[in-house]
Amino acid sequence: MRTYSSSDYAGLDTEHIKFYYGYEVMQGAEWCFTAKGKGYDVTIPFPELHVKDSFDCLRCLLAGIGLFLDRYPRQEGEG
Repeated sequence: MRTYSSSDYAGLDTEHIKFYYGYEVMQGAEWCFTAKGKGYDVTIPFPELHVKDSFDCLRCLLAGIGLFLDRYPRQEGEG
């Protein structure tokens, strides 16, 4: 597992899925959270994260992971 962060991005990489929030992924003028892995390629724009500051990258990453887990529950039998 690898975690990383800077003033304009943050991420968490695991063996099966990579989570990222920051400027490298944008929809319009909005930064986005992404989750990519086997069977997943999810993008959630900043306004859906309900975080006050788009530059609070760690909080945005955590909010994105929470939304991802809520919206895309693991299916039985998935590794």
